[in-house]
Amino acid sequence: MGRPTKWPIRQVESNLGRIL
Repeated sequence: MGRPTKWPIRQVESNLGRIL
């Protein structure tokens, strides 16, 4: 949570939830 990511982690979690 210190380095800027290209995409928000929450978005990634949402995508993973959709795939699963």
